[in-house]
Amino acid sequence: MTFTSYTGFAADLFAHGAEAAVAHAAALGFSSVELFDAYTAAVPLPRRIPAAELRRALDAHGLTVACYSIYTHLEKVEEEVLYRDFAEHAAYAAALGSPYLHHTLRPGERSEGDPSYEELMPRILERAATIADIAAKEGVICLYEPQGFYFNGLEGLGRFFREMAARCPNVGICGDMGNSLFVDCEPPTVFRAFGREIRHAHIKDYRILRAEEPKSFRTAGGRYLADALPGEGDIDLAACFRVLREVGYDGGIGFEFSADDNTVRRMMTEIRRLTEEA
Repeated sequence: MTFTSYTGFAADLFAHGAEAAVAHAAALGFSSVELFDAYTAAVPLPRRIPAAELRRALDAHGLTVACYSIYTHLEKVEEEVLYRDFAEHAAYAAALGSPYLHHTLRPGERSEGDPSYEELMPRILERAATIADIAAKEGVICLYEPQGFYFNGLEGLGRFFREMAARCPNVGICGDMGNSLFVDCEPPTVFRAFGREIRHAHIKDYRILRAEEPKSFRTAGGRYLADALPGEGDIDLAACFRVLREVGYDGGIGFEFSADDNTVRRMMTEIRRLTEEA
């Protein structure tokens, strides 16, 4: 397992450009980086740093791209536009040498008047399968994480992924260590269910609250969560790492949290301890 700069790298890249962002990630001790795009019907594809420029900076500092991640609502983008844009996403990921294109499906809460899982599943499945076929032409594998109130937990993610795997050979799981709490499912349970399909992983942590607090998040079951640094929340991260070790996982661990440099270095030490304890 290696450490991947994710949240911090994305922020640096947008704020300071390729050379500064890559140099900072290398100086912190990361082996790889993970890119991020936020893309919905209301937010067009961002102006990206040319792939060749970013590759030069990465090569100069001995870093690779572990994953290229996209936050999107698949059903909110018109099909023709969606497929055209994801062809660009896949080509960009391939040009950077990323083996994976990780994208969300239907993030966020489920509100009154929203479609049921049964109603939404065929539409999301068809669009995701078409995107996976587009990515396959670029030699890129599509990944899906437990996320939101629909495609999350053992049932919500499980049903979707089984269908996807039956249709498309180039798919896998992004093992997120926190998101399944949003449907009140313990992350180690999800890791045990999908362990051999995990191709990339995100580490984060949450505190489980007794009541709502400022900046807290509501779960499907009505509990509340608050962000925490890895090892300082209530998730059994060591159990997640234990599953990864048991299945022989040797990929990246994306740091999906914001912190200053000293805290990031402290978290590296803490996460190494967790992996060793596993």
